Amino acid sequence: MIPLKQSSQALIIEVVTRMRPHFASITTSWREKLTSLGMDDKTLAALERLTPGNGADFIAKRDFSALYEALHYNSVRLAKLKTDTRLVARSLELYQELCEPYMVSEFGEDGAQRAQAGMEMIRSATFVAFSGAYFDTQSKESEALLQVLEGELRANE
Repeated sequence: MIPLKQSSQALIIEVVTRMRPHFASITTSWREKLTSLGMDDKTLAALERLTPGNGADFIAKRDFSALYEALHYNSVRLAKLKTDTRLVARSLELYQELCEPYMVSEFGEDGAQRAQAGMEMIRSATFVAFSGAYFDTQSKESEALLQVLEGELRANE
């Protein structure tokens, strides 16, 4: 489950619901920026599935467990693609930066700071979910390799 308090969930639902009409253009700009950095299509597709724009349907339905499942699945994909965790963090940060001008227009100057806090919460929770799945996947791969090596060593005895 995504590590979010009930009060945080309410803020995230409000922010994502109001930002939803803007996510298509935000995502387009985000993709262009990451593509210009040389991002390959498979990695970009998996990264996109970690963004608030992609999770908006789950969030609007208040289905945080389904959101977590989707984040976990795509985090495992990114681990298998050997995506650097710093790149994931940067892509989530970039997405939030691209959201900020829309937050001012949607929430006003005073409300934009509160909306940014909500987006920061979802970004942090997403990265925590990603990190857990990523490192679990890496550990399983290492464990499998060690078992193969151990089998090879025993076979040579």
